[in-house]
Amino acid sequence: MIHLLPYLEERINSEKSPEDIYMILRSVTNSRKDVLFTNEEFIGQVYPLGFSIYPKVNGRNSFRPKLTGNVVENDGGSTINIILQMHIVTRVFLLIWFGMVCFSFLCGILAVFTGDLEGGTLILKSLGFIIFGQILMRCGFYGSAGKALKRLRELLC
Repeated sequence: MIHLLPYLEERINSEKSPEDIYMILRSVTNSRKDVLFTNEEFIGQVYPLGFSIYPKVNGRNSFRPKLTGNVVENDGGSTINIILQMHIVTRVFLLIWFGMVCFSFLCGILAVFTGDLEGGTLILKSLGFIIFGQILMRCGFYGSAGKALKRLRELLC
């Protein structure tokens, strides 16, 4: 299923216990609010059976994923269920932005059907904004998400 906004669900099976996973994640996560210059790989909160963290990025990436997960103990170790999505403020902004662009697109279609040929340029501009916006946010999100998941697999497996 394709989502309007980037979204991933992942599952990592580990041979480590939930306590070991908690200790590993705590060692690579900075939970303080003043995290401009930190050596840890993740920023956020880690709980005994779950976490809510962001990968540390050098530079600015408004589309970086928030990793929210829970740890479930099973006979051979643990299963980590992870949901990756953008920050809520970024999601709200993008939904408003895409809503305005889609409204502009629909106005262009209405203009063309009423005989105004200038509506065609409005349609093309709106399509450009939709396509460019999708490419921009997906590249920013999936690039960081892939790196974060790869690092979590290295740490927890």
